[in-house]
Amino acid sequence: MICFSIFIILYSCNKKADENCNPETINTKYTLGKEIDVNYSTEFQRNEYSIRDGGNILFEYVHVGAECEDRYDDEWGENLTFIINKDTTDFEIKDGDIVDLKCFYQEYGAWVRHNQYQIKNGIIKGKKISDNKWEIIVSVLTTPLFTDEQSKKIEFTGTFHK
Repeated sequence: MICFSIFIILYSCNKKADENCNPETINTKYTLGKEIDVNYSTEFQRNEYSIRDGGNILFEYVHVGAECEDRYDDEWGENLTFIINKDTTDFEIKDGDIVDLKCFYQEYGAWVRHNQYQIKNGIIKGKKISDNKWEIIVSVLTTPLFTDEQSKKIEFTGTFHK
């Protein structure tokens, strides 16, 4: 009976903690009429990326980790962003040609560096499946900014909506 009571108490505490948490989410979208500017920062010795209005299609993969109201500094997320020509309906871009997509990866949160990482290696494939949907497959590696960093593999398949 004592073991059962302890189990009920622990289960109740766990359930209460879960009620204060937002689950992990993944948002995949594309936007018409955008451009990515890539500028080299001589101060930081790396590329900096910014999004502005333009004539291309911008794809954004946004992965937000679970967050709990009662935990400090647990927020975390990652973005992968790239563009394609507005007239494209089907593409497969590999390795060195990925640079043409101005593809970059960025993590954000309390315990990450917030750097924007250039993508030069891997494959990105896409096919327009309707007027407001694209099927995208990504398997790429980040380009390390520092000598003590390793490349990070980013892989996902998703349907991107307007």
